[in-house]
Amino acid sequence: GEPPAIFNRLGETKDPTVALLIRLSIPGADAHGGPKHEPTYGDQFNNAAIQGVKPEGRVTLRYDTVKGKFADGTPYAPRLPQMRKKGGRIKRKMFTKLRTARHLKTQSHSDGAAVHFSPSANRLARVHQFGLVDTVNAKRGIKHKYATRVLLGFNQSDDELIADLILKQISS
Repeated sequence: GEPPAIFNRLGETKDPTVALLIRLSIPGADAHGGPKHEPTYGDQFNNAAIQGVKPEGRVTLRYDTVKGKFADGTPYAPRLPQMRKKGGRIKRKMFTKLRTARHLKTQSHSDGAAVHFSPSANRLARVHQFGLVDTVNAKRGIKHKYATRVLLGFNQSDDELIADLILKQISS
């Protein structure tokens, strides 16, 4: 559910996160069996910091209502927190920038032409296409095994469509 609202003197809702400490961790355990600290930001995030010291950041909580029904037909509508970053901005779908001209390179020869990714975009696409291990933070030697996310390629229906088009072209 949602935390209780806090109101100011004018009756307006204020940010309920007056002081909030968030623990940051990555998968795995440290040498003592506890949570493994996030290598870039440490083990905690404090939005209030120390008096007179600039806060490390700002936390905003927003909720979505998700409607559903229990097995007996009774309706429910819990409020689930939205997962957002950077001041509530929802980031674009993954890999949308790969389609821009900046990441695509062209080559032409007397016998054909080719369009391909720039070297950095090619590496990124290859790692995600095949679910490879890649370096996340070179300074700290942190590597991550990415899940396979097929970006490019043909499925069986694509193959059949291409074969049909070729056969139609040849037979006409």
